[in-house]
Amino acid sequence: MESLGNFCEIPAFLRVMLILKYAFKIVCIIVPIIIIITTIISLFKPIISGNEDDAKMSFKVFVRRVIAGLVIGFLPVIIPYAISLTGEDVMYEFKECTARVTLEEIDYYTKIQDVVSVIDTMVHNPSEETIEAAKKALEGAKGYLKEDHMIKYLTAISDAEVEVDKIKKSADCLQHGGHYQNGYCLKYTKYEKPINNNGTSNGGTSNNPGSTEYEGGGTGNGATTLNILGGNFVVVNTSINVQSFASQMKRNGVWQGSNSEKYGDKCLGFAYTHAWGLYSGTTNYNGDSGLNYVGASHFSTYMNDNLQDVLSVVYSEINKGRPVVLQVNGNKKGTSRHFVTVVGYNSNVKSASSLKATDLLIMDSWDAQLERMDQSNSRFVTSGRDCHKDYTGYRIQYLKQ
Repeated sequence: MESLGNFCEIPAFLRVMLILKYAFKIVCIIVPIIIIITTIISLFKPIISGNEDDAKMSFKVFVRRVIAGLVIGFLPVIIPYAISLTGEDVMYEFKECTARVTLEEIDYYTKIQDVVSVIDTMVHNPSEETIEAAKKALEGAKGYLKEDHMIKYLTAISDAEVEVDKIKKSADCLQHGGHYQNGYCLKYTKYEKPINNNGTSNGGTSNNPGSTEYEGGGTGNGATTLNILGGNFVVVNTSINVQSFASQMKRNGVWQGSNSEKYGDKCLGFAYTHAWGLYSGTTNYNGDSGLNYVGASHFSTYMNDNLQDVLSVVYSEINKGRPVVLQVNGNKKGTSRHFVTVVGYNSNVKSASSLKATDLLIMDSWDAQLERMDQSNSRFVTSGRDCHKDYTGYRIQYLKQ
């Protein structure tokens, strides 16, 4: 709505421009004629007198004056051309402005200047009051307001309503401890200890769990090293081999893609079931086990805006023989989320600080397949901010006991 403040929509400015427009036309016509007439008179005087030197000098003056007259005469062509060199937008604005410099346009803008003033106030100070005033002004001007202006002002009102809604949501988000960004209320990770860690708090199937400080529970059976998918990986040492477990889940249909219409949004439920089943050595699951989030009550949620801190928890848990549920990308851009089960990491990693996301070995809840995260088209870690959730950090679910 920058054009609302354009001088070419101000009646007083247009009146001045109209006067200058007429004066310019007069100058461009009269001045060249005067120059030519006076020059011809001054040219013929020395010719009549017969003085050759005066005649030559008069001819030079004649040429200069004719050139000056032509330049002035061509100013209406020269000025638009010079303006066009500054860019198409400037030239367009110039043409639009000069087209408005008529008595009819001055009368029109005089009529709507109150509407323009109200709209302009709303644009610079959007609020429910200024929006309502703009709507009333626009309603009263419908009888004579041009269609292009009507559309422009309606668009301005719509933009103001969006801005006011954004301000409201931002204030509400801030009041609830969040940060409003790109249409989402992001709640930054709060490092608060859970009420307890014995299997009764912060687990469950919620998609928006409370953030907790990591407190590792009881140990599992530790970790072992296996050659899997062409590489050596440190994997959880449970009562059932990770490869055998994945095969059993595949046969039982305990994977999201086995019935995408029924299980389409239950990736977290299947990830919970895989992690708990592997840890407990339970394989007698079916597809509805993932649908019902079997095993979810045994997990706590940990979120952190620092990915390395999250990976350090994963490193600790795997070494204890405890699978971890990890938030990863749900599409190629990483703007939606998905959950998988981490079962190991590359054996070359010797410390938590050196573990990278691409070192992880996962069991994908979508197809119950073991996958390396360093392969092309593999899953990758995303944050709540990336996938437009109401928290900013990276997220895992880890066993509480």
